[in-house]
Amino acid sequence: MKEILIVIGSDPRTSPRPAEAVRVADGLSQSEELQVSLLIDGPAAAAFSASEREWVEGQLLLKHLMALRQRRIPLYLHDHGTPGMVEHLPLESIDARQAAELRHATSVVIDF
Repeated sequence: MKEILIVIGSDPRTSPRPAEAVRVADGLSQSEELQVSLLIDGPAAAAFSASEREWVEGQLLLKHLMALRQRRIPLYLHDHGTPGMVEHLPLESIDARQAAELRHATSVVIDF
């Protein structure tokens, strides 16, 4: 099974790239041959403490995040010391070391 890590680094308040990243992750996670996980990092991590109403493509982003959560796809948040949880979407908070280990241990990393 091939492991794929989708990394969202773009701020969802100013860019549609996070919504596209989550849509791609949702599509890839449909395959039984792929193990997909998602890491929210950088400017995106801080933005996840904001309301999804502030996000570009917020409804699309939230829809695909919820679909990933329902399929038990790992959703990680690189904790930079700011609150990072959309109330109805639990994310597993990880530190810098864990984020680096996750990147290193995954065969394919796609940055958005």
